[in-house]
Amino acid sequence: RQLLTESSVLAALGGVAGVMVAIAGLPLLATLVPATLPIGDATAIDVRVLLFAALLTGATGLGFGVIPALRSCSTMDLDALRTKSISVRRQRLRSVLVVVQVTVCIVLLISSGLLIRALWRVQAVDPGFRTENVLAVNMPLPPKYADTARRFDFYSRVLPEIRTLPGVTNAAFISFLPMTIGGAGIQQVNGVQSDGASLRFVTPGFFSTLQIPLRLGRDVRETDTLDAQLVALVSESFVVRHFPGLDPIGRDFDFANGRRTVVGVGGD
Repeated sequence: RQLLTESSVLAALGGVAGVMVAIAGLPLLATLVPATLPIGDATAIDVRVLLFAALLTGATGLGFGVIPALRSCSTMDLDALRTKSISVRRQRLRSVLVVVQVTVCIVLLISSGLLIRALWRVQAVDPGFRTENVLAVNMPLPPKYADTARRFDFYSRVLPEIRTLPGVTNAAFISFLPMTIGGAGIQQVNGVQSDGASLRFVTPGFFSTLQIPLRLGRDVRETDTLDAQLVALVSESFVVRHFPGLDPIGRDFDFANGRRTVVGVGGD
């Protein structure tokens, strides 16, 4: 009873400490998950988690309390054959535990090595735009800027002021950052519905700001507004998919409830 009580108290303290650490660390872990990932609701410490922690705590207290209690209660005056049989079983059990531990360690080491290799390869991939010395700032606008013309006026006034800040060489706006989920849609090329593509609205100078190479045509201009013909800069992959072997400049395609004319081709 003393061993069982001691193990139960220690398990209870450990369970309470584990729940407290989980509650304290959950906000920090939540910040590590990108908001653009298509996942469900955020994880929370609810009744199910507390019940699981209670069951695990109880099982731990019983497991680590009953086994030492049974060992301490076992009689020592055993005949030689029984002593030898118990010793052999214990030796086999220890050997099995050692094998399991080594196996688990090898699996963890291999998994960690593969993960490190995958992360290294991902970081070595050229994203196609500049990442050094670039600052991205999220700038949500209040509801009064719901009209496109007001947003255009806001951007036109803010960008020149940002470009005059010390240390700033260039600046531009984009509706969604590259390599993030957003702005997806279905386009039609030559009257045929094609795969979805990702749409971004940018201000003039965005390609030069991120040093995205311009392969063909021109960049976005100040005159490319909703009052003029809708234009688009497309990627090299877009051209290979929809205009193979053709000059894409001047060709039209339907996207986001509008017919757009290709005026430039940027690097992937």
